[in-house]
Amino acid sequence: MIDSRGMPLPAYPVVIGGTVSKPVPDIQAPSIPDHVSAVAVSNAQINLSWAASTDNVGVAGYRVYRNGAQVAVPVENFYSDAGLATNTPYHYAVAAVDFANNISAQSSVAHATTTAGAPTLAVSLAVSPNSGTVPFGTADFRVAVSGTATGPVSATFYCHRPDAGTDITLPFNAQIGGTLLTSYLFQDPCLYAVPGTYKAKVIVKRGSLSAQAQATVIASAAVAVPPLSSGGGSDFSVGRSISVPQPGFSGHSESSSGGGTLAVGSAPSNAISDTLVVKTDTGMPAYVAAPATGYAALLAAPLRPYAHSPQVAVLQELLSVPPAGGTDIYPEKLVTGYYGILTLKAIQRFQKKHGIVSSGDPASTGYGMAGRRTVAKINELVQAGNVAAASPDVPAGAVQPPHSIEQTAILQRQLEAMQAVLQQLIAQVKGR
Repeated sequence: MIDSRGMPLPAYPVVIGGTVSKPVPDIQAPSIPDHVSAVAVSNAQINLSWAASTDNVGVAGYRVYRNGAQVAVPVENFYSDAGLATNTPYHYAVAAVDFANNISAQSSVAHATTTAGAPTLAVSLAVSPNSGTVPFGTADFRVAVSGTATGPVSATFYCHRPDAGTDITLPFNAQIGGTLLTSYLFQDPCLYAVPGTYKAKVIVKRGSLSAQAQATVIASAAVAVPPLSSGGGSDFSVGRSISVPQPGFSGHSESSSGGGTLAVGSAPSNAISDTLVVKTDTGMPAYVAAPATGYAALLAAPLRPYAHSPQVAVLQELLSVPPAGGTDIYPEKLVTGYYGILTLKAIQRFQKKHGIVSSGDPASTGYGMAGRRTVAKINELVQAGNVAAASPDVPAGAVQPPHSIEQTAILQRQLEAMQAVLQQLIAQVKGR
């Protein structure tokens, strides 16, 4: 029995004709809630509603279950579930309960997924090693991308860009595009030729979003070393001789603040020049070979296995022909620019032949890695071959590094890029 308000009356004994009757217990559960609806209204809230249940006495309320666990006991036939995770699916069921605590079976399950919200993009940049002596060109850049944004990733690298902007209209040093990788390692994208503290930077774009990150790189002054050339050339403050022929420039020198000079002009007939790395908007390093026809390029820095760069192509060329290599060192003679297993085996043969190291692996002993001692030995042999090629006492053709017409054209473009770099360096020196 219920009162005028629809509430059940107390189950007191009822006296009828002088006989006391016992109350009838309520053992009937309410009807199962029907037409349960779940609608995501934000990235953190789902609204529920359902058709009201009926009961022989009265419905006291409802129990709401999320993913199988009870989360609420509303009185009305609706509920707002807040504080949910973004872009996450949820599953709901509802049961009705009466005043005698009889509970109906659970309803059919309703499903909803919170919205994704506005996409986010974050990026971090790590440089390793982040310091070295000039010319410093062995720093690897690792970029890590996170956030809810999806789609292809483009990353643009700058060797030095201290601002916080994300535009990529400025000339960059390296770039990758269209990758789905969220972590990317770019090996040796920069060459720091002048001592100083630099702000390396990466700008990542994904969809309509952009993000940037920076890392500090310190290039320290090197201890001066004798120039590699047997004649001509001069000692620059970065500790290396740079001697490159420049059309339109007569031979002269500009003093640097470090007391050395940067030589610009025609190279002597027997000059041996360092190989310098020039970064272009192609996103890949470019190497500049020695200036005289028939001279072999020298390696600028150590190289790691599984690297991919034009410097690896230089290494492969040097290993494939005398005086540094040959069929006993690198019989495959593949010039691919990739430091794979064939190049690693060739370096191991070279290291054994010259007593540098004969066992272990690249990580533990350097066996198979073109480290500093190995590169120095290769350059020593190549330098001797270059000097011999320039000597009238040695038959012509003693040193014949392979260079196709296409390679020659590439080297010409790289030389033009090098000329621009040299002009920038001269301008920096004059401004000090």
